Amino acid sequence: MSRLLTNEAGRIIVTLGEEVGGRRQVRTTVDLDGGPATLYVLARAHRADGPPLDVRLGEMLVGSIAPRTDPVLTWHQLPLPAGIAAGPTVVTLSAGGDGRTSWSIGVDYTGERGDEVSPDRGATWSSDRIGYMHVAPGRYVVRVRTSSGSDPRPPRHVWEQLDHPAVEEFASYIPAAARDAEDVWTAVQILCTWVADSWKYRNTSEASQYAPWDPITILDWGRRNLGHAGNLPVVMCVHYAVVFVSACQALGIPARCAPLTGAVNSMSGHFVAEVWMEQWGRWVMVDPNFDLTINGPDGPADLRTIRELGRDLKPHINAGKGIASHLAASAERTWFENILLKGIVYRDRAMWPRSDFLSRPELAPPGHGGTAYSETEIVWETRSLHRGFGMFQYFGDEAWFDAPPEALAEHAGASTTTVG
Repeated sequence: MSRLLTNEAGRIIVTLGEEVGGRRQVRTTVDLDGGPATLYVLARAHRADGPPLDVRLGEMLVGSIAPRTDPVLTWHQLPLPAGIAAGPTVVTLSAGGDGRTSWSIGVDYTGERGDEVSPDRGATWSSDRIGYMHVAPGRYVVRVRTSSGSDPRPPRHVWEQLDHPAVEEFASYIPAAARDAEDVWTAVQILCTWVADSWKYRNTSEASQYAPWDPITILDWGRRNLGHAGNLPVVMCVHYAVVFVSACQALGIPARCAPLTGAVNSMSGHFVAEVWMEQWGRWVMVDPNFDLTINGPDGPADLRTIRELGRDLKPHINAGKGIASHLAASAERTWFENILLKGIVYRDRAMWPRSDFLSRPELAPPGHGGTAYSETEIVWETRSLHRGFGMFQYFGDEAWFDAPPEALAEHAGASTTTVG
């Protein structure tokens, strides 16, 4: 048994974090139980030969995190032995160097105020405006997993409100062929190709202006290559999934988003969708980024079956015409051949517990995407807890992931299929 302790929700903006050095230090408070634990910090060292990130509990230096060459914020962990602290304990992060040139720390500005920054080596502290630009109160992404207690049960899934005006408006964007399809699976395939062909993929290595999880905005920004304040937008795999899931739900087809990765801190992360298919009695994986599904022994497969297919998925790929433009891009093709076709990306799967991107856009994360997942709302498989995902709080077993929409629903009526 173990339990995650955290003061934040991991809703970070990767371009608006905190800088830590010798002069500039940060601190948060965690309620420890005195037993052995693991500390997790979402951070990035500026250079591999730079100073380590020092961690103090109260006044005691309990360890240091060595720098490494990560291009983005990633998870770092530090074992904490038993007997160091019990009760509310101040965790302070610092490093060598005088300027803002040593370490970057993830900041969540969406929660309550509380964490503090010191600009003068700990002489004075303030919680009014943290972050490297002194923007607003927030929380540093620092978590602890204790050896006692247990994590909360996963949240109930929230489906789209089908009678919401935004859902009805978005339905007009959907191709008539999908709206008029004779059966659900045909509609799903049409929507998958439509989404894959709607804009050019662009990730965080190519741009920094992240598109919000709003389907109409994603379509507009992606097609015009123009986002907030005229910036080039990030419109990547997660955005294809969000548009696809919203389109499915606008037609009354239950759909949800599924984060995938080969490992923590790897470049094998991906975001796909799952559609509930009554005819097969399972959640079928649909990848609207590459316009594909994967065939199992008895038709389009669920994510667990895909993982069991092994390391050569090429014979099982069922791709639509939308895949062509994505494989024409060398970076996408390389990732597809080396990560997806070899089954690496399907090793750990999760579920984003909300599908109401149209009716409740304010509840979507502000900047998801990159090497490391960070949002605490993500529900991972129970097996992932022992595969390095201890920095998350929600885990579900196979029965939980396989449950039909009505078993997960919070909004009645969202699982009613209206196509055909």
